[in-house]
Amino acid sequence: MYPEIAPSFISELGRSVGPDRRMADSGGCRGQSGDLPGVDPVDLRLPHAEASHVECGFGNEGVTRPAPMHQASDGWGEQESVTPQRGGTNPWLSIPASDYEAHMRSPAVRQLQFLSDVFRRLLVTYRPSSIAVLGCATGNGFEHLRSCPAQRVVGIDINPRYLDALRDLYQGEVGGLELVCSDIASCELAPASVDLVSCALFLEYVDPAVVVEKASRWLTPAGVLAVVIQLPSAGRGMVTATPFASLKRLESIMRLVDPQEFRVLAERHGLRLASSRTVRLETGKEFLDAEYHLRQPPPAGDARAIGASRACR
Repeated sequence: MYPEIAPSFISELGRSVGPDRRMADSGGCRGQSGDLPGVDPVDLRLPHAEASHVECGFGNEGVTRPAPMHQASDGWGEQESVTPQRGGTNPWLSIPASDYEAHMRSPAVRQLQFLSDVFRRLLVTYRPSSIAVLGCATGNGFEHLRSCPAQRVVGIDINPRYLDALRDLYQGEVGGLELVCSDIASCELAPASVDLVSCALFLEYVDPAVVVEKASRWLTPAGVLAVVIQLPSAGRGMVTATPFASLKRLESIMRLVDPQEFRVLAERHGLRLASSRTVRLETGKEFLDAEYHLRQPPPAGDARAIGASRACR
């Protein structure tokens, strides 16, 4: 289990947006502190899981990223699309789970507890019965599923060793757990099958358009897409230097996402910005924490509506 880090390292700069925000957290656009202006398959499912089979393919190829969505070196603007050689190894596959966890909890980074807190607030606020976590890694935040259980939890990651570590931690403790080893481009879930899609610090490594298109199909009526996006930080590298040098390999594929461009993309797929805040960690790095709601309202009495007859313990 990950050690607790005092929440005092978080300085909240943002405010909630819209009437349906039930718990203010983080979000905001670059330079702002408030709301955005108006973005063979390997199935490692646990033995006790009762959810339906997930059909996903596994691939190591990189993903072409559309230039306008990402930050150029001189600020938000156009840059060359990054297209790793097809068949090349994704850097995430070469980073040990121990390095990833130690880097994320290190004093220079301190993102592990922040992301765990974001996930906990999502569970408490929406009480989803079904969840898909994109880039779940070793399961940071899954400890909160003990007190806020869901009927189905799909963890998706490209690194099978991360999923092995997650399974070792939560086998028998998280019900309905399905672990799927896949890149996002190859992965498919059934339409309208999850209440919440969570992707924290994930969009920087993939094509955001693919994520939004898939999430809009996978979400149930009134479902939620929750994102955490790293914002530009003057004088700080995108990947913080720590003793765990393997993480520096990510700089070759990491691209910051423009929050306003992402909002436009989300709106195009029927996802309405419901809340956003900006969080600045004690390290000085800032992050956008935003939630998008699927526009389609749930039918009256639909048992799939988020939070229907469920509560956290």
